[in-house]
Amino acid sequence: IVTLKEGKKLEGNILSETPTSIRMRYHLTPKIWDEKDFQRSEIAEIIKQKPEEVELIELKKFVPTADLLTAEKYEQLIQDRLRPFLNRYPGTKEAAEVEKMMSEVQLEKEKVVAGGAKLEGKWLTREEAKAEALNIKAYSLRGAMEEKIDAKDYLGALREFDKLTDPRSANIV
Repeated sequence: IVTLKEGKKLEGNILSETPTSIRMRYHLTPKIWDEKDFQRSEIAEIIKQKPEEVELIELKKFVPTADLLTAEKYEQLIQDRLRPFLNRYPGTKEAAEVEKMMSEVQLEKEKVVAGGAKLEGKWLTREEAKAEALNIKAYSLRGAMEEKIDAKDYLGALREFDKLTDPRSANIV
């Protein structure tokens, strides 16, 4: 994080540094990156984060976990995200935090394997999940529609909507 003397804060990566300037790649807007040289005389403060601190921020986006994850998705999160972090940064305070996250994710995975389901942040037992099967399916389809809409795949979103009433897919609600 680079704070300019004018008060503006820029978050990004420092690409290079000299005694008189830094070159930084930063967010111009939430989705647009820019690259620019800044004179040290323009800079009030530079806050550098360790790589594990930056990665931990990204990992925290996955916990608490999303609704209706499958056991495979939980395992994928553990194997592809959490375990590699622990292998890269063993013994750090960030690794201790990720170990707690991994325990939480593992417990949730076990609930799913036992037949439970997480819906709107609350856990349903196997029996409750069976009783709410149609609502869970509709909620899942709504989530799929929203993902398609966010990706600007409107035709895909309409196809997900059609599944709500398609007798061939046994999703009549």
